[in-house]
Amino acid sequence: MAELEAGAGICSTSHRVGLAEKRFRDYWRGLSQSGKPGRPILSKEIRDLIRDMWRSNPTWGSPRIVGELRKLGITVSKSTVEKYRLQVRKPPSPTWKAFLNNHMKDIVACDFFTVPTIQCRVLFVFILLAHERRRMVHVNITDHPTAQWPTQQIAAYSRLLSHLENYRRIPVLGFDEAAATEFQRLRRRLRLGTMDLKIAAVVLSRGAMLLSRNLGDLNQIPELHVEDWTSPC
Repeated sequence: MAELEAGAGICSTSHRVGLAEKRFRDYWRGLSQSGKPGRPILSKEIRDLIRDMWRSNPTWGSPRIVGELRKLGITVSKSTVEKYRLQVRKPPSPTWKAFLNNHMKDIVACDFFTVPTIQCRVLFVFILLAHERRRMVHVNITDHPTAQWPTQQIAAYSRLLSHLENYRRIPVLGFDEAAATEFQRLRRRLRLGTMDLKIAAVVLSRGAMLLSRNLGDLNQIPELHVEDWTSPC
């Protein structure tokens, strides 16, 4: 039987499939680039022209260069232009982790949650958390939330930050040696509270004016200039 199959030219199915695949490859290789694999080689003049155009016009992108080359009768693809033009190494953009590290102190997160009470009521809690220290910086509770209520809480926190920033700009006067000397002098003459005498001593040693509502005690110091800005004019 084997001799009969060999004499009749009978071949296996896998062999015939392999012959068909080879014929298919040879056919399409003959249609594309005359049997030469890969892209056609771009001439050195065109490569130099792409680099010169990009060097003279650094704001042009690859599509613009492709269009300008077509005006000269040169047809190239966008990927070809990107391959042969000069590559500019830009500094790496900051990562998301670097962004968080740089702006951690300015980022806050807000959240809502509900708390059921023993009287079967539901309280709505709004909190603001500072990412820098992971601490709670603002909290408020209501049993009847409205659409404006969260906005009001954020606005209140913004005003608080503004006041804190203003307070940071105010210099703090320390209890130095001059203030200690003035404190001992006032203590021998007057019978007032220790903290009132220390505050007055700091103000007198600096030649400043004291703002306070405790006019009854501090007015007993004749050389101290005290004013109450909270009282109506």
